[in-house]
Amino acid sequence: MKLLTDLLRFEINETNLAVRSEQLRSRLNLYVLMVIPQAMLAVLLAWLMRGHIALDVLTTWLSMVFLVHGFELYFWWRYRTNLEGVAECRQWSVRFKWFTLLVAIVWGSAGVVMFVPGDLAFQVLLLCVVMGLASAAVTSNVSFPPSMFIYVSGVILPMLLRLTWEGDQHHLILA
Repeated sequence: MKLLTDLLRFEINETNLAVRSEQLRSRLNLYVLMVIPQAMLAVLLAWLMRGHIALDVLTTWLSMVFLVHGFELYFWWRYRTNLEGVAECRQWSVRFKWFTLLVAIVWGSAGVVMFVPGDLAFQVLLLCVVMGLASAAVTSNVSFPPSMFIYVSGVILPMLLRLTWEGDQHHLILA
C-alpha cells in the first residue's frame, strides 16, 4: 500500500516550489491538447460503435465524456494562471488527480459498456482505442506522474477485466 501512495504523491513545499510549479505549468500549457483530441476520439468511437451498441448507451457515454472534459476545461480556463505559491500548486495537484480519475472512469467504462459480445473485431478495436489512450497518457503526463498512474489504471483495468470475464483462450491472450 505504501508503494501506491508513493506513486500518487506529488510533494509540493517551499524547497521544490520552483520545479513543481514549472511541472504543473507545463501540464497546464498542454491541457487543451490533451482534452480536445480525447473528445474527438470519443465522437469517432461512438460513431464506429453505432449499430452495435444501443443508441441510448452511446449517447449517455458520449454525454459523460463531454461533461467531464467540459468540467476540466472550465477549471483550466478559470484558474490556469494560479500557480504562484505552495497553496495554489497543491490545489492544482489535487484538481489534476480528481480530473484524471473522473476522465479515467468515463473512458474506462467504455471497455465495459461498448464491449460487443461475440464480435472479436469490435472488441479488438475497443482494445486498440484503450491502449492508445493509455500510451498517450504515458507520454503526455510525464510532468505529473500521479495522473499517469491514475489514468492508465482507470482506463485499462475495466477492459482487461471484461476480456478476462469472457474466459476463452483468445480473450485471455488479449487480456
